[in-house]
Amino acid sequence: MSAAPSLALPSARYATGVAAQHWQDDPAQRAVLPAFDRLHTKSGVRFAPQPGLLRRLGQHLRVGSTPTPLRGLYLWGRVGRGKTFLMDLFYDGLPAGMAERWHFHRFMGMVHDELTRLQGTSDPLLRIGARIGARIRVLCLDEFQVSDIGDAMILTELLRGLINAGVTLVTTSNTPPTGLYREGLQRARCVPAIELLRQHCEVIELASAQDWRLRALKQAPTWLTPLGAQTERRLEQVFQ
Repeated sequence: MSAAPSLALPSARYATGVAAQHWQDDPAQRAVLPAFDRLHTKSGVRFAPQPGLLRRLGQHLRVGSTPTPLRGLYLWGRVGRGKTFLMDLFYDGLPAGMAERWHFHRFMGMVHDELTRLQGTSDPLLRIGARIGARIRVLCLDEFQVSDIGDAMILTELLRGLINAGVTLVTTSNTPPTGLYREGLQRARCVPAIELLRQHCEVIELASAQDWRLRALKQAPTWLTPLGAQTERRLEQVFQ
């Protein structure tokens, strides 16, 4: 998990990187950037912190109320198409403190730990959602993939808790929502979660013909020596 750094539209960051030859232009990636731009702009307008008197006045007027989440994004596609890359362009341009970014399975591990701590309390998943909503407005989850029955059993109530707390969801996945946990045990328990994702997220396929991860690996040298900071940076670039 990490906290968001600087401000800029994802499409602007993308164009700057292409111009600087940090990455190559991909028409399929470029085609989904307007959706990220729209969400970025709406997030800034609705959730941006206000200074001094305006903030205190807003808090007074909203006592007991919860912000309505924006319709988020569910970006799916085959491995190596740049889904994580595009989500990170979006995340990196949000104001600090507005969002958190997690790998999905690490996030679910955190949720299970919280459930253990809240054992014996009523509506623990709604409580977890409320706690997350108290600190952020946007939650970015990378590699959303339900393969564990324990995750499947709690996912609906967890998503409901996040949405009720006003959290906007942005996710990447290798499968569309309807393909989640397709052959899993007691899948019917997971179907309401799938419907929540479809209702509260714009579902977009990243249909790039290029596997950028495989291309980077093919172009990478077989050996990187000597061991040291420079070699570590090179490895990070290869697997980014």
